[in-house]
Amino acid sequence: SETENVIMDLIRNNYDEDGNYKHNTPWYEPETYFMAMHYGHNTTNNDHGAGDELNNGTHRIMGVVSAQLRRRAPLIAGPSNDSNNNGESSSSSTASVAALPSVPLPTPHVYVANMKVDETMQRKGVATELLSSVAKEYANSWSERMGAEKIPLVLSVDNDNVGAVTLYERAGFEYLEQNNVFCMMVRWP
Repeated sequence: SETENVIMDLIRNNYDEDGNYKHNTPWYEPETYFMAMHYGHNTTNNDHGAGDELNNGTHRIMGVVSAQLRRRAPLIAGPSNDSNNNGESSSSSTASVAALPSVPLPTPHVYVANMKVDETMQRKGVATELLSSVAKEYANSWSERMGAEKIPLVLSVDNDNVGAVTLYERAGFEYLEQNNVFCMMVRWP
């Protein structure tokens, strides 16, 4: 399906031809992908609201999300509100970058990204379960391995993605920063 192709492209883009992770840094672990899968026939009543789309005897990806432990917080820049004397944005990229605000992120944190749920499975609990798996399986595992307190989840989402913003708010995420394009959110353990 189109969703499965998008998901596989997201995963493949981070690895070279030999299967090695391309973005190694001492501060970030490789991304780990969580997938919600459906295998085979579903002959029982489904209490989660999924309809006949799961009863067709196929194996398929219903959703995916990536998680990455970040031991060091990057500075996330938002749009500059500064302008030159004509009210236009500065053309100097150095001046614009220097004027950009940054969002302080907790260190360490698990960065959640690349959430994608098949259109036929949206609003049926798949994304919520994926987030729960990231928190329980990934963040908690890293907390134990590092001997640290619980590690928060952090993500960014476009402001105009109302469905995703609502999902994250219901899942307990709070706003760290919001500008006119996107917002940074955190879910404390």
